[in-house]
This record gives sequence, C-alpha cells and structure tokens, in this order.
Amino acid sequence: MAPIVTLTLGGIPKERLKLASGVFNLTRNLGGAIGIALCGSILNNRTNFHFSRMGEKMVSVPHTVNDFISRSALFFNRSGSDQTSEILASTKLLSQLMLREAQTMAFSDTFLLISGLLFIAFLLVPAMNKSS
Repeated sequence: MAPIVTLTLGGIPKERLKLASGVFNLTRNLGGAIGIALCGSILNNRTNFHFSRMGEKMVSVPHTVNDFISRSALFFNRSGSDQTSEILASTKLLSQLMLREAQTMAFSDTFLLISGLLFIAFLLVPAMNKSS
C-alpha cells in the first residue's frame, strides 16, 4: 500500500497534502465498493449464463437426465416416500448440482476477468509519474 500512496501523493505540496490524502482515501474506498458491486453483478450474470447453458445441454441428452433422476429416485426410495416425491427430490438434487457447477464456473470467469484487469494495471505502473 505504501508505494501506491507514495506514487499518488508524492508530488503534492505539503499545504495541500491533507486534502489530497482525504480525496485519495475517498476514491480508494469508493473504488472498492464499486468493484465489489461489479463483481457481484458479474457473478450473478455469469451464474445465470452457465446455468442456462447447462439446461440447454440437458435437453439434448434426455436419456442421461432420466438415468440420473431414476438412480437418485432409488436413493430417495429408501426413505419410504411416494414416487412423485422421489422424482421431485431427484429433480431438486439435479438443479442444486447444476447451480453449484454454474457458480463455480462464474467464479472462475470473474477471477479471470479480475486477473486480466490487474495485469493491465501492472503494465501501466511504469507509465506513472514518479515526481518527488
């Protein structure tokens, strides 16, 4: 953090340093809040995207989906519930698994985006004015 503060506030005259420090802290906090909000939004959108794509793939392989539901219904059959409840529980399990995988892919996408942005910022560091 110290190099960032030094690069940012290094060229500011002493009489204006308090104001510049306040503006720097405000900007840093505001940037963090906006970044967190954007990451949350990206995570939500990418989760919906991946969940939707998995749903489309499930339609193209109905025999696999039916096999999963019938096998998991056998697992739920041990609890002594009726067939409708078993199928509903199996479908819910499939949906939960799909959501977990979609969220995992969304976190991966978001991490990749943040990594790219940090790499670009890293490349811009030498261009910063290093006035003392």
